[in-house]
Amino acid sequence: MVYHGLVLLAFGTFLVAGSNQFRSDYKFHSAANGWFKLHKTPARWHDARLRCSLEGAFLASPINVDVSDVIHSIISGHKHVHSSGVYTGVHNTITPTEFISVEGVSLSLMPVKKYEHKFPEGYSGTPSCMRLLPQLGLVAGSCNDALPYICYKPKTEELVITECGTIDTGYRLDNRTGHCYKFHVNTLPWAFAYLACIAEGGYLAIVNSAAEANLIAELLIQNPDTSIVGGQKQGAALGFRDWHENGVWRTIHGQSLEEAGFADWANDRPDNFIVNGEGQHCGTMWRTGLRQFDDVQCSAQLPFVCEKDPASLRPVPHACPEYWYSELPTMEIHGLVLLAFCTFLVAGGNDFRSDYTYYSCANGWFKFHKVPAKWQEARLRCSLEGAVLASPINSDVSDVMKRIISEQKCASPSGVYTGVHNTVTNTEYSSVEGVSLCSMPDGKCEHMFPGGYSGTPSCMRLLPQEGLVAGTCSDALPYICYKKKTTDLVVTECGTVDTGYRLDNRTGHCYKFHVNTLPWAVAYLTCVAEGGYLAIVNSAAEADIIAELLNKHPPSAIVGGQKQGAALGFHDWHENGVWRTIHGQTLQEAGYAGWAPNRPDNFVVDGEGQHCGSMWRTGLRHFDDVQCSAQLPFVCEKDPASLRPVAQTCNAQNSGSQCGF
Repeated sequence: MVYHGLVLLAFGTFLVAGSNQFRSDYKFHSAANGWFKLHKTPARWHDARLRCSLEGAFLASPINVDVSDVIHSIISGHKHVHSSGVYTGVHNTITPTEFISVEGVSLSLMPVKKYEHKFPEGYSGTPSCMRLLPQLGLVAGSCNDALPYICYKPKTEELVITECGTIDTGYRLDNRTGHCYKFHVNTLPWAFAYLACIAEGGYLAIVNSAAEANLIAELLIQNPDTSIVGGQKQGAALGFRDWHENGVWRTIHGQSLEEAGFADWANDRPDNFIVNGEGQHCGTMWRTGLRQFDDVQCSAQLPFVCEKDPASLRPVPHACPEYWYSELPTMEIHGLVLLAFCTFLVAGGNDFRSDYTYYSCANGWFKFHKVPAKWQEARLRCSLEGAVLASPINSDVSDVMKRIISEQKCASPSGVYTGVHNTVTNTEYSSVEGVSLCSMPDGKCEHMFPGGYSGTPSCMRLLPQEGLVAGTCSDALPYICYKKKTTDLVVTECGTVDTGYRLDNRTGHCYKFHVNTLPWAVAYLTCVAEGGYLAIVNSAAEADIIAELLNKHPPSAIVGGQKQGAALGFHDWHENGVWRTIHGQTLQEAGYAGWAPNRPDNFVVDGEGQHCGSMWRTGLRHFDDVQCSAQLPFVCEKDPASLRPVAQTCNAQNSGSQCGF
């Protein structure tokens, strides 16, 4: 039955888009002459309606017998939606007395047989959205519940797939990148723009090179102010943002701007200018022709650019039916057999970092963090380590993650955080690299969204038995970081693949100057994650090194924040005037205590004193005290021996499996 279709559709064939083309994530049902897609991720009614619309379809309603039969067949084929039902497009949100579908078909014209169940006891006539339950038919209820839903695209004409792999003729292929781009003149807030691009089969454009920056600048010129509909007109929203609202700018696929390939900010940007209490945490390109980035409020309505791989949405061959992984009882055994042929090497044989382990079957490095953290903190830590918060993006990565969890005797019964989240927009779950939940071969859908799931921002954890489960992002859980091997990595003389670190023979240590400004605590975390620490000045010679780094990076090179100095690794630990390094020494014990005249003065700004340390940009090697919330450039220091591979006394299978910290 599962492999050959459903009984209800015995006389109606369905074709994957490609034979009857629309999108490869929709299925064509000839009996209803249209394409259907089940969204298993629950959403509120308005979010569901919007998502279908952005995909070029409607939130499905039983507008006739054929469409109704297909909707029922889809529900009956998925046990996890059978009991709760699915949202339909039938609603009375415009006027309480008239229920219609989103296409405008009146409820009175629909082939619904069980009228007695349409309006349950207690129905008040308030705005309601109807769900379809297999046994009860249409039932009026709240629009704020989170339910699965089905999108429907009726076939009205022969659709033509363009060279961009879509029927949307707004996408144009550019041979400079091999990708397609669409400029949206209708302005939207950043999160809605992000969702619109995903729904179209693409993503909010990421600039990976100067050539791609030129391409975006040309699109802005081709779409002048006068063509923009509503909102702001000075630039276009792009796919990068300050994820944690702490000055760490990353693309929607988890890379720093430098890793992505382009990081040219306009002068004095980002500046996080506050408007009506809201900072600027979303990214744009200015309409100046200079290819410069700017930061804006995420609520600002701007035009935006979507980018699309021509291969996305095209049909792909399937060796197994959809949902094969939840139906084959031998899958777990098969997964273990696969792992038997998966070698794992401590980084060094395959160099990245000595605290990561390389698994050949997943072609990447993994690290289990036993210290629990909230989701945003886990995501940030992995990112700062040069990795991503791991998600079961394919069967190999999923198998390795489950193996790592099973080896941890102290593993949390609540599982481990994954990078799968819907913190940008409620209807779209994706990994931090941008892989959609729908394409992941993991998770038993009946467990994915537990009772009480509300469709609010959630972060998924992985439990070995249940699979992926949605839950709060504020729990503290262990997590796994993952670094995919894309190129042969070279460990430098500083013991890292990060070429920003340079060895200085005066101290025998390596230093990296960060031009992207951060608050002191986030700078501290960044250095630790890179295998170093926020620089400590142990001598006059080392003070000279820091002063020289400041001279090599003038104010014009600093990205955002304050530019008058660089944060260093000392602070007033208990805010009582006792200054110590991050390694617990007084400045005198560390070897250098060269304060500027009349410093520290603990000058209070907006109720905050100055309890963190920096060096002035005067060339005089002077220390200064600053607010810990001030965003400054900073210097990381690293022992060349840190992160280098070390001799192992036990094999990788057993290392790290104990609970001790």
